[in-house]
Amino acid sequence: MENQEYWHGDFCPLTPCTMPSDQWIAWQCHRPDLDEGIVLAFRRADSPLASLHVKLGGLDAVQAYEASSIAEDRHSTTRRLVGKELAEIELRLAKPRTSVLVRYGSVPS
Repeated sequence: MENQEYWHGDFCPLTPCTMPSDQWIAWQCHRPDLDEGIVLAFRRADSPLASLHVKLGGLDAVQAYEASSIAEDRHSTTRRLVGKELAEIELRLAKPRTSVLVRYGSVPS
């Protein structure tokens, strides 16, 4: 429920919307009015790649953001990045058939 508010903002596919089991799929839901959003990424069953580089949209290049990466086991890692860094992040999933959620929001400078 805590991610529901982001479905009312901008929806941006970060990968092609395809079905092959050897590819990742990822998208961004961004709320420009809140300057925050989420990234959802899924490493499919036959994907040989443990990481995916994505380019996020809607971020202010010099604004500070706090980004929390939440794995399936609910382990969370939080980092503070400027928009330029957050806009080009690498998502990592060690095992196929897993997913990651990144929740981000701007923070006062």
